Amino acid sequence: MITRFYATRLLPLFCMSFIMVLTRSHHFDHAVALPDASWALFFMAGVVALPFSQVALLMVLAILIDAFTVTLGSVSSACFSAAYPFLIAAYGLLWLMGRIARPWLVAGTLKLLSMAVLWAAVAVALTYSITNASFYGLSGLFEALSWSHFSAQFWYYWPDYFYINMTYMLVALLIYRVSRSLTTHTDTANSSLL
Repeated sequence: MITRFYATRLLPLFCMSFIMVLTRSHHFDHAVALPDASWALFFMAGVVALPFSQVALLMVLAILIDAFTVTLGSVSSACFSAAYPFLIAAYGLLWLMGRIARPWLVAGTLKLLSMAVLWAAVAVALTYSITNASFYGLSGLFEALSWSHFSAQFWYYWPDYFYINMTYMLVALLIYRVSRSLTTHTDTANSSLL
């Protein structure tokens, strides 16, 4: 029982925390930085059914990393604006969307797996919209910027955000599905020996 708890709760949380530190801390060295995987991590936290208490720990880690990079001066303090709570809310939305996608991923047919990918794409689109609109409206940095200019900037950066996050999510979904298949196959083989 302890091993199952470790494998289903603690190990995923540890791995996600490690990946978050590696990728969200990209502010430290731009030459070798990986893109931020936080959005994919929160989505996958829902897929692997981490309880919200552990997702809250990931949120705290994200805040601490942001605070640390601002303290170092490698990132502008503008990220800690009145819009920052919307980033935390967006992480909760990603987790919820991962929970919604989970049944399709567990079922395993190609058609159902494509539904999980569709939920991932919707999660990225909603998160991008929430974080950008809230930062634009609440950060205090864009009073002179028109909505048309905001819209142009929104669509200019959208492809990169979509591509990076969907790549992370697709790789994570594939790893998750393969590991579930291997676990199911091993469990079936072990039970046939009894």
